[in-house]
Amino acid sequence: MKIIIPRVPPSTTRKDVVQAVNRTLSKNLIMRFRRDTALTSVKVIKIRDSKGIVEYFGLIEMRSDKVGKWFVANFRNQRIRNKLVAAREFKERRADHPAFIGAANRRRPNLEVEIATDPSEQYQGLREFVRSYAEA
Repeated sequence: MKIIIPRVPPSTTRKDVVQAVNRTLSKNLIMRFRRDTALTSVKVIKIRDSKGIVEYFGLIEMRSDKVGKWFVANFRNQRIRNKLVAAREFKERRADHPAFIGAANRRRPNLEVEIATDPSEQYQGLREFVRSYAEA
C-alpha cells in the first residue's frame, strides 16, 4: 500500500520521514515484536508546477494493506521538522481517465516530479558548498 504525507518542509530528509513512521508504528503492539519491517520504501518527492511553485511530499510504501490502513488512521499529530503532518492513502491518477477530461480537470498542468535529494547528500563538504554558491 502506498501512503502519502503531503506538504512536508523542504528540508525534510528520508531519515526524518522514517523516524516519524517508526514512531507511529511503535504504537502498534503487534509491530513492536515483528522482525520484518512494514516499510518497503520511503521517498521524499519534490513537485514543481508551471508557475514555479515547489511542494514536498513523503511517499511511503508498506508491505501490508492492513498495516497501511492502521498507519493512516493513527498517524496524527506527528511532526516532521517541527511541522504537523498527516497521512493518507496514495491514489494513482491518470490524465486520460474520463473523470479528468474537459471542465472536470482542475489539476495543475505540467507538473515536474522528482525524488528530492537529502541536503546532507547534496553537499558533502563546506568547500563544495562554498564553491557551488560562490559561482552563483
